[in-house]
This record gives sequence, structure tokens and C-alpha cells, in this order.
Amino acid sequence: MDNPILLNGSNIRNFFTANPPAILSNEATAQSAHRSQKLFNDPIVMLPILSHAHNEAHGRFNLMLAMFAFDTPLHHRSSVLCRVLDGRELVEVCPVDEAIVSTEERVRYRCVRDPRQRALAFRARAELRRMLGRETELSPQMVPIEYDVHGKPRCYHPRAYGLDFSVTHADDCAIIALGEVDGIGVDAEMLVTEEPSDELLEIVFSDEELEQWRTVPAAQRRRAFTEAWTIKEATLKAVGSGIDGSPHDLTVRFTASGHAEPVFKKSNWFCERVNFCPCYAACCVVILPSWENPRHVLAA
Repeated sequence: MDNPILLNGSNIRNFFTANPPAILSNEATAQSAHRSQKLFNDPIVMLPILSHAHNEAHGRFNLMLAMFAFDTPLHHRSSVLCRVLDGRELVEVCPVDEAIVSTEERVRYRCVRDPRQRALAFRARAELRRMLGRETELSPQMVPIEYDVHGKPRCYHPRAYGLDFSVTHADDCAIIALGEVDGIGVDAEMLVTEEPSDELLEIVFSDEELEQWRTVPAAQRRRAFTEAWTIKEATLKAVGSGIDGSPHDLTVRFTASGHAEPVFKKSNWFCERVNFCPCYAACCVVILPSWENPRHVLAA
């Protein structure tokens, strides 16, 4: 992203206090807002205001941190932070990460057989606790994380009111999304290397979606499938249904360039791709507070 604005605050809630809205009016945000409105034909304006990139020449992912702001018609601004974790250099569990997670989490992640996947699981949960700790002003170890009836992790602490988060793991990476939103879901998948089986296509696509997908040029079809899969998974996480939901609950379409897009029926739903590595497809789905009955989040 051109001319990124770096975070001046310690958490997402005080970002706009430290960075007045006037500095968001740059060419990059104007172009993105135009693209957002044209693509989704809704009144939401998405402002990509933070991008912290590493040089791919050094073997890192090309995006490690991204922050987005959403303006609604009632000038309610919600912000979302996506943090990409690179697990390729992890060979064993970091003692600091292990000290941060709870006893139950420690027992669960110790059951992961692959050493690198185990280390990444500890790293992702420890980083989630750090991020929530900054928002709630609690030490990471004291952040209460519980699972709801659908298996989605939640933080029910009073100072976490108005926040939602989502975590995804894919091979050597993990992504944590945290935002002042009604719902958030993130998913990342490595691009499929072979043509999906007929059985898998039936699980993911409706008949109409499958017919559209088959019109995508063969060279782009695998990426299009992976993008569609991540959109559906992220949406199910955002609405809170998770594995209890069905991929057929959401419709996707395919652009002339071969990319997958969601077809949302509600104007306060938004999807943004997280392009951190050419080998992966990832996206974040956000459900903004309804502007007919906006929820007031905690002050910075």
C-alpha cells in the first residue's frame, strides 16, 4: 500500500484518537473507497490505513499487519486489525508463549503432534491473548477466553464489549482478526494444487456457483476455488455458526479476472482479501453494527 499510516496507539480503540480522520484522506484510501463502493454497491466505505510489510527477499510473508477502518452512514467508525503470523521459522514451542496460555490451552496444544504446528498453535493463542490484553487492559494470562455452543472462542470480559475476533491456521501461517464489530471471521488456505474432486465441489458450491466456476479460465480455476472456500469459511465464522453452518448458506460469484466475491444480502456485511503470500488465499469477513440501531462501543 502506498504511504501507509503506522499505528500511533497501543490498541485499535485509541487509534483514531491518536490519528485524526483528516490524515486518512489520501489517494490510497480514496481509491479503495471507490473500489469498495463499486464492487459491493453498498454505503460502506473501507479505509485501509495500515500496512506493515516485510521484504519477500528476506524470506518473509509480504504482509504481516494490516488495519482497516469502516465508515457507516451514521459516521460510526469501526476498525479491524489483521495480524499474520509466520510459522516457518518455528521449530519448538517458545517458553514465553507457553507461559501466557491457560492450563487447558496448554494441554490441548501439547496434543498437536507436528512440532512446528504445535509451536504455531501456542504462538497464535499467545498473540491473541496479547492483543485482547491490550484492549481490555488485562495481562495476557488473565484474559478470559471461552467457547460458545458453536465452538467459537469468545471473550466475555466487560471491557471486551463490542469486540469480536477470529483465528485461522493454514500450514505455516496463522491470522488473527480483531475488531469493533458485531461479527468477524477470517480464513486462510494454501492454494489447491490439484483440480478439486466432484465430491468437494458439491460440498462447496451450489449448482449455479459450480456452473459459473467452470467458466473461469483453467489457469485461474484453482485459485478461484480456494478464494471461494475461504470466503464461505470466514463468513460462517463471522455469523458464529462455524462448523455447524453450511457452505451453501452463502453465495459467491466469479469476476471476469477469475476472482471469487461474496454475494451478501445485508449491506453491513463486508469482505476484504488479505493478500500476504502468493501461495495462499485469505479473507476477512466483517459484520458491522447496524446503522439502523448502532451499538456504541467503549470510548478510547
